[in-house]
Amino acid sequence: MRRILGGIALLGALAIAAGAGGLRVAGPVARLDPATVDLGVLPQGAIRKVDVTLHNDGSAELQILSVTLSTRTFSGQIAKHVFLQTNDPASPRAALTLTAEVRVPLTCRPTTIDFGAVPRGTAVLDTIRIKVGPGETFALESLAFPAALVTTETRSTTEGDSLVQEIRVRLRPDAPAGPIRATAHIYTNHPAARDLSIQLTGQVIGAFQIEPVSFGFGQFRQGTARERSVRLTARGGPHRVLGAVCTDARLSATVRTIAEGETYEVVLTLPGDLPRGEVRAEVKIATDDPGQREITLPVTGLVRRGSA
Repeated sequence: MRRILGGIALLGALAIAAGAGGLRVAGPVARLDPATVDLGVLPQGAIRKVDVTLHNDGSAELQILSVTLSTRTFSGQIAKHVFLQTNDPASPRAALTLTAEVRVPLTCRPTTIDFGAVPRGTAVLDTIRIKVGPGETFALESLAFPAALVTTETRSTTEGDSLVQEIRVRLRPDAPAGPIRATAHIYTNHPAARDLSIQLTGQVIGAFQIEPVSFGFGQFRQGTARERSVRLTARGGPHRVLGAVCTDARLSATVRTIAEGETYEVVLTLPGDLPRGEVRAEVKIATDDPGQREITLPVTGLVRRGSA
């Protein structure tokens, strides 16, 4: 069976019918009836059964493959061509065209809000738009956003024949300094979107700007020690990094002074004898900033089996 993937599914009932009456050509001769099928307006992910007849206008047996078409990842107006491999020497690929308008029941954009690196005291606004297709039942039930980081406002509007729900997410001017990494939730009554997860990322710059804001090791094999580092740069006057420790005692965190009172590096070392599996920990960095005595950064990685 040949499969062409995408959100509608064509479950082809493909019949082989001999040519009726008239002079028959020697050998197999393929003819599709119809050659084009319009499936109309469909919700994304819908499955439709379509009967397509493949006529054999020749005198020999006609051999074909059955076809399944899915347009799960498509939206809007589509025209897809399905080619049936046959043993008709004049038409080895009989073409079937499927047309449809695929309507997505609901979209939510963006699913990640990156506030970037902003000085403490700055308010930043972003907007989440939930667009609901015609005929869909939709209502916001509740929002779960970190109150210490952001405030939210909602409003409903329309766009053509679609409903649009806007959620304005504003970074609080008094949000605590440090990396932003949180998961918010939008709860609705829509069966395809009961719980929409929104990732909040960025950095509120206090006494230090941090780059990057995590220790990410990715995937690596056993047997070799690895290092990652982050740089802390003092803003608005001299400040010092006093020390660093990892919550996983097997990992070693050290502080390197690049310019006293200005720039520091925190280096995290993973030993080569870590067992296979996920690495999940945090590095806690002590500073002399009264408003940010401790900076916590995540540690992630995946240890794979070492080479034989």
